[in-house]
Amino acid sequence: MKSTALLGCIADDFTGATDLANMLVRGGMRTVQMIGVPDVALDVSAQAVVIALKSRTAARNEAVAQSLAALEWLKSQGCRQFYFKYCSTFDSTQDGNIGPVIEALMRALDTPFTIACPAFPENGRTVYRGHLFVGDTLLSESGMQNHPLTPMTNANLVRVLQQQTQVKVGLLRYDAIQQGIDAVAAARRELAHGGAGMAIADAISDTDLYTLAAACADDLLLTGGSGLALGLPGNFQRAGLLPVGASAATLPFVGGLSVVLSGSCSRATNAQVEHWLTAGRPSFRIDPLALASGAPVIEDALRYAMGYLEREAVLIYATSRPEDVKVVQETLGTNESGALVEQAMATIAGRLHDSGVRCFVVAGGETSGAVVKALDVRALQIGQQIDPGVPWTASLGGEVPLALALKSGARPTEGDLSMNSVSSAVTATETKVREEIVRIGADLYARRYTVGLAGNLSARLDDGWLITPIDACLGHLDPAAIAKVSRDGRWVSGDKPSKTLSLHRAVYDHNPDVHGVVHTHSTHLVALTLAGVWRDDEVLPPITPYAVMKVGRIPLIPYHRPGAPAVAERVAQLAPHVRGVLLERLGPVVWGPSVSQAAWALEEFEETARLWLMTDPKPAPLSATQIEALTDPIMPRFAANLSMMYQEHDFLDRFAAAAHDGFTGVEFLFPYDFAAADIVARLKDHGLTQALFNAPPGQWASGERGIASLPGREEEFRRGIRLALAYAHELGNDKIHVMAGLIGAGDDHAKYRAVYLENLAFAAHEAALHGVTIVIEPINTRDMPGYFLSRQRDAHQICTEVGASNLKVQFDLYHCQIVEGDLAMKLRQLIGSVGHIQIAGVPDRREPDDGEVNYRYLLRLIDSLGYDGWIGCEYRPRGGTSEGLGWLHEWQ
Repeated sequence: MKSTALLGCIADDFTGATDLANMLVRGGMRTVQMIGVPDVALDVSAQAVVIALKSRTAARNEAVAQSLAALEWLKSQGCRQFYFKYCSTFDSTQDGNIGPVIEALMRALDTPFTIACPAFPENGRTVYRGHLFVGDTLLSESGMQNHPLTPMTNANLVRVLQQQTQVKVGLLRYDAIQQGIDAVAAARRELAHGGAGMAIADAISDTDLYTLAAACADDLLLTGGSGLALGLPGNFQRAGLLPVGASAATLPFVGGLSVVLSGSCSRATNAQVEHWLTAGRPSFRIDPLALASGAPVIEDALRYAMGYLEREAVLIYATSRPEDVKVVQETLGTNESGALVEQAMATIAGRLHDSGVRCFVVAGGETSGAVVKALDVRALQIGQQIDPGVPWTASLGGEVPLALALKSGARPTEGDLSMNSVSSAVTATETKVREEIVRIGADLYARRYTVGLAGNLSARLDDGWLITPIDACLGHLDPAAIAKVSRDGRWVSGDKPSKTLSLHRAVYDHNPDVHGVVHTHSTHLVALTLAGVWRDDEVLPPITPYAVMKVGRIPLIPYHRPGAPAVAERVAQLAPHVRGVLLERLGPVVWGPSVSQAAWALEEFEETARLWLMTDPKPAPLSATQIEALTDPIMPRFAANLSMMYQEHDFLDRFAAAAHDGFTGVEFLFPYDFAAADIVARLKDHGLTQALFNAPPGQWASGERGIASLPGREEEFRRGIRLALAYAHELGNDKIHVMAGLIGAGDDHAKYRAVYLENLAFAAHEAALHGVTIVIEPINTRDMPGYFLSRQRDAHQICTEVGASNLKVQFDLYHCQIVEGDLAMKLRQLIGSVGHIQIAGVPDRREPDDGEVNYRYLLRLIDSLGYDGWIGCEYRPRGGTSEGLGWLHEWQ
């Protein structure tokens, strides 16, 4: 393939190379990053090529040799201009190699003058009067003076660079730059006339960078940080060598698991790691001293990571504070300790890749280089920016592409390491949703429910939506091209979204239970709208039971052009009340809990339309009585509480006993004394659903009854939630009860409540990632003196304050009757935020037909209120469990 490269770049480290490539992609240049100097010609189409070296801390001779080899290869690819990239903090020392490399490149290109501009204002790196600032702080006071390999103790870059080169170094002052291109040209001529061959360039804004780039458009060699590259694509566009407005950021689809590896010890990375740890996310620290002692640190890290990676990203880090780094370096040696950590990270990366990790976020230039080498990545295609200066990249040349985000340790990313990046990555969950959309699209296309470029699919994510692109064939979707849209409607990635995006958003905005929307031009349903025979706004009479149960009433929306706002407005009104609409002349839009379920409902709808059109005379619709019987909830669903019932059996034998007595669901206090696989086997063997269990409660045997409200136990609580979610994932359980704990009479209730709210918010957030609902239960203080939560209204108010849709109340009628009574009225008032119900006879907690509560009435009331969840039978049988189930027979 003939090279199309215009710009050839040499970067002194991996993350810096990615940073530079990101700037070029943002400007519209298709960019490939090569790892090391290639030994073959470029075989992909690219307008810019960046060669990533590992020369930042190399000896001068070695750095010069690597850079000249890179230059020769770039020249062989026909590049018209060359760029030497170093860090925006000018990482170098008096014995550093930036000056010698620039000098060598100038000689090789026979160019007498070049500028050096490390400024990157977007990230707070500015140069004024030749001094480098990080934010408002001189470089030498910014924390970079503590860099373990290249401590920067002098912010005067003219002096720093002059100490490294025999070429005279001048200063291209801000006064000239702010006057524009002509003034810069004049200042350059004056510097050259005075004998300068290099000039540090001031720059305090992006405008300054664009001015400098334009003024140097004809230079054969430029040097600087990533910021100066902002203006380079524009130079090629003005010369007619690069198209204007072209997108250069599309990457191939990458699935798999995600990990964050951090070897940087910079101030910025320390803050980001601390943010991750404070959030309670899974993390494992690599201790260099333990590594050096021969401890199995790598094996421990891998074992820890594999316990979480199926559910969420894991951070593995060697990041430490400067004083701790100093101790390690004094003990092991500076170079030795760095090499030890790099090798450990490289080994971990390789092993994780073998275990299915395909998405790597790496912090630190040296760490990134080691990881990329371990993964045998030779070239990267540069994609969309996810944090300032940090793009996603995809590996080229391997059997399966990898997604990598390589982040400089010095980069001041807000928040939690990319940790921001991981959240915006194609996570395992998003991967599955993209794959589901592709699979459903192909299936609908094969069944002729849509043809050509018609139809669209979408799915809800935690941070927005996925929707098929405009003019995409559902039968041939590319998962990477599926558009991602943020919650505020901003197009984030992929190809341009379908013009019906507003329609899909109307559904999601007005029905929080919807996670998938399907729109097709199904033949029979479109034909039905053309027939012009319907009742009011309902096109299809209820003629089959499954159409009633799976689809329900589907109203007609009169014709509007595709994408018209009026359609979205009408859908917004209907979304909370129906499962779909039929667009006149355009076809059905059906929604549901997932894309698959929406597609299944659409299939039922289309088949019913086909039956209606085929039948003559037309069949009579189902009667109101028949429809009522179909739409009434099939209730109640009882779950045996195996912690209280069937105690005549060993725990694992209770599953069989419950199934034998007709139960289809079970609940219990805690699963943690048993392997999840053993419980799963019992559930599957006996056709049982796991309805509920409790999160770890603290020291249960010592009398603790939960820790969610206990100050000082937050980390223990978070570990417990993760353990509970791991079990829930294995058991197929979608509800976890979180116990609040006991509070003393003199304890500060407000303090406990604040901890409770914070912990519940954490639990709900983590659970939402797994599709799990957290429930809290008011418990009577007669049975459990001192329990923090005892009244229904308090529980519902707490749920309101936390504000998570997956935090609900566990309404135990036994506890409520003892504390408050008035059960029927409370059910009517509060049922909307009830996530689970439990029953037992009052006052002795025996069978429900024993005592003062009329459960026959209450169960029918619960049914009429539309509750369709499980009802846990949390009582102590009078005698044998099976013998006491006479009350259950009425409901079976």
